[in-house]
Amino acid sequence: MKTNVSIKQSSWATIALFIFPTIWMICCYILAVQGENPSQKHCESISIPIHQLRATFLHKTSSSVKPSSISTITPGSNPLFSIRGGDIQQITSLPQVKEIIQNASTTNQLVVLDFTSNNCPPCEMIAPIYHDLSELEEFQSKVIFLKVNVSDHPDVASYYGVDGWPTFQLFRNERLVDSIVGGKAAKAGLYALVVRYAQ
Repeated sequence: MKTNVSIKQSSWATIALFIFPTIWMICCYILAVQGENPSQKHCESISIPIHQLRATFLHKTSSSVKPSSISTITPGSNPLFSIRGGDIQQITSLPQVKEIIQNASTTNQLVVLDFTSNNCPPCEMIAPIYHDLSELEEFQSKVIFLKVNVSDHPDVASYYGVDGWPTFQLFRNERLVDSIVGGKAAKAGLYALVVRYAQ
C-alpha cells in the first residue's frame, strides 16, 4: 500500500515538474503577443518571431490598431500606413543635423537621431521598429526622427562622439538628453525614452 502511494506521489511530481512550466511558458507567450507585460525574469527564454514583436509593439503603442488588423498587413487595410508615412529624415551632412536640432528647439520638438551603418545586423534588426515608431500618431508634431549612415557620413558620428551602432541620441532644446546604444537595448527601451522626453 505504501508503494502505491509513493507511485501516485511521483506521478503528481512529474506532472508538476513538466506540465506547469510548459503552461507558464504558453501563458507568457500569449501575454507577450497580446501586449501585456508578464514578469520578464520568468519569460526571458521565450523566443517570439520579429514580425510578432513589431505587431506587439504597434498594438501596445497605437490605440487605432486592432489585433485583427495586425495579422493582415496590407496598405489598404492597415491604418498605420496613413498615420505618418514613416517620417524619418535622412541626414546628408553635419550642418544639416545641427540646423534641424537648432530649429527643433524653437518649435519645442524632441529630435531622435539614429546612427546606423552598412553591414550591421543589429541596425537592420532595429530599422523596422524605428520606422514603426516614427509612424505613431502620438509623436506626429512632437518628435523629429533622423537617420544618419555613419559609413557615408563619419564626420557626424565623430562630432557627436558615437563609436558604436546602432546608437540613438535624443536632443531637447539643443542639448543631448539621453541615448541608447545597441539594437536589443533600443528594442527594449527606445519607445519609453521617446515618450518621456516628447512631453
